Amino acid sequence: MGRPADAVALLESTSVSEALAPAAAGFLALARHDLGRHTEALQAALGAVASTQYSAALVRYAADLDRGESSTEP
Repeated sequence: MGRPADAVALLESTSVSEALAPAAAGFLALARHDLGRHTEALQAALGAVASTQYSAALVRYAADLDRGESSTEP
């Protein structure tokens, strides 16, 4: 706690089991957010929930964030 840069470095460099991957992605999202890396944080968060029935849409949305293609307009 209070060391988001260390948390990001650790989480990005460590392999985790499949069972822990969603939790690791969630903590990575929080740490990135704390560092002001909001797009990367949202991508990690979306990746954590991508195993739902909406996985394909979430993965595409997360990829589009990096390209600046997502929009709040219909």
